[in-house]
Amino acid sequence: MDAPRKLSRTEIVLAGVLVVIICVGGYLPLRSVLRGYLLLTIWNVTLLAVHAGAVPIYLAIRPPRRGLVLFLVAAGVLCVPVAYAGNCALIADSMRIIAGASGLAAIFCLMTVSIWEKAEKRTLARHGLLAVFGLYVAVLVSRLLLVGISASLPITFDRYLYAFDAGFGGQLSFAVGRLFSRLPPLRALCLLVYASLTFSVLLLFASLKGTARVRWLMLANFALIGVVGRLCYSAVPAMGPIYQFPAQFPWNPPPVLSLTIEPIHLPPGMRNAMPSLHAAWALMLLWWTYGQRHWVRVAAGLFLFLTLLATLGLGEHYLVDLIVAVPFTLASFAVLTGFLPGNRVPWVALGVGLGLSIFWFVLLRSPLGATLGQPQIAWPLSISTVVLSLLVVPWRRLPSPT
Repeated sequence: MDAPRKLSRTEIVLAGVLVVIICVGGYLPLRSVLRGYLLLTIWNVTLLAVHAGAVPIYLAIRPPRRGLVLFLVAAGVLCVPVAYAGNCALIADSMRIIAGASGLAAIFCLMTVSIWEKAEKRTLARHGLLAVFGLYVAVLVSRLLLVGISASLPITFDRYLYAFDAGFGGQLSFAVGRLFSRLPPLRALCLLVYASLTFSVLLLFASLKGTARVRWLMLANFALIGVVGRLCYSAVPAMGPIYQFPAQFPWNPPPVLSLTIEPIHLPPGMRNAMPSLHAAWALMLLWWTYGQRHWVRVAAGLFLFLTLLATLGLGEHYLVDLIVAVPFTLASFAVLTGFLPGNRVPWVALGVGLGLSIFWFVLLRSPLGATLGQPQIAWPLSISTVVLSLLVVPWRRLPSPT
């Protein structure tokens, strides 16, 4: 292994000057900047989760004891200006502050490792920084796409999706919503899992065993689902049952026969129900754990289950949104696995994923989809879609970890 690189006199002087400037001349401005940035971050759950995801990446490079001490000190220092300005009486606020400060401290520590540690750890730290920055950019681009697309879609097809869901024998989203109302701890757990998606992506990035290409393709799969999924929202724009029936959710699902099944105008908001990207991302994470350690696969499976509960119980999605997410995820997964060493694009998986996704988009956008909301049609269509998609998933193309 490489011996630690000896710092040059110029590097020592520059580091000393930087420390003096920060500690003496720039404390108050720096405190204000950090406080403003962290306060902005901790109230945006997605960006907060990206920051927090830097922590497992930093710990995965196995920093020495001095590195851990530096991380704890930096996190403590960063907590002070935010805690001074915010309300830490609530547990949730305290958790946000700790997560945001710890994430920013981990980013700072990764930067130091990428400059002054051994060659192997420098490379790992730079990859980690690039992953955090890349995911941050992907989240922002995806958000901008969502806002732009939603603003251009005043009409939604929520009534069609609601009518189709009735074919499953009832409204499952309302049923899970009632379960959440009776079990607040379960709701809190599912909400935490739902909000920690980007953290989980970076956690898996740090945990995956194998080549760096596997980790980067997994991250690219997340970005691909985000961008293409936002564009697909324009095919069947919808918001979710809690936005269509805010007064009735979750206790009183309206009978389908009492509704006029047609495209409707809903208040301004995100048209991001069909397909469920949270379900797609969680399923993608599970597929990328194929061949990994047992606990990683179990954790990914539990994350998927709780995410599916959250998508329904929080009123953000209809059950059919989750069904369509399966072939949609299959298509994106097939594209990315084609870039693994020695692999070609699995055309069967790609064709099945694209074909089924397009079929469902066309079906649910037309009045025919609502009329097919019958148990003898909805169940066979949905089960065959899921089973056929799972049968052709090319997860065996993933290389075995070494």
